[in-house]
Amino acid sequence: MSWHKHIAPLVAAAALLGGLAGCGFQPLYGERADAVSQQALAEVRIAPLTDRVGQLLHIRLSKSMHPRGRARVAKWELGILLVSKTERLGIRKDETATRANLILEAKFQLKDARTGKAAFQGRSVITISYNILESRFGTVASRSDAERRATRELGDNIKNRVALFLAQRTTASAR
Repeated sequence: MSWHKHIAPLVAAAALLGGLAGCGFQPLYGERADAVSQQALAEVRIAPLTDRVGQLLHIRLSKSMHPRGRARVAKWELGILLVSKTERLGIRKDETATRANLILEAKFQLKDARTGKAAFQGRSVITISYNILESRFGTVASRSDAERRATRELGDNIKNRVALFLAQRTTASAR
């Protein structure tokens, strides 16, 4: 075995990381002065959501934004309007569907908790496919899994966008 087989991947990884640093890439979380802290995310109160899918999203956001619990006094309130649609796909000759898309659209707004003034808003759409099976129970289980996957992706997207806003706000106030 020659040494270059072991060294070449290390050199390539170092070059990639060096390239990221040169292009202005900065991690959102971490040991930077303007990195968003868990404390900043803990100061975001998530408004309650209705129905099962909304509750799944609320739980996902709470666990990812408040892993150590919420702050006693919230500085921000995150409101979310969640719309769920289903598109049937894969139509058979007997006009029954074999596949479906679950589409979740979230319009969210981050408000100052004291003033109620909107500081940041956004929209996120997630599409997840699932099978429509012969068994009703199988279809219910398949859709339920699709809802869990969709709310996980949607929650992560919303959390990252809110964290980015809070990090940029921290950077602006530090200047």
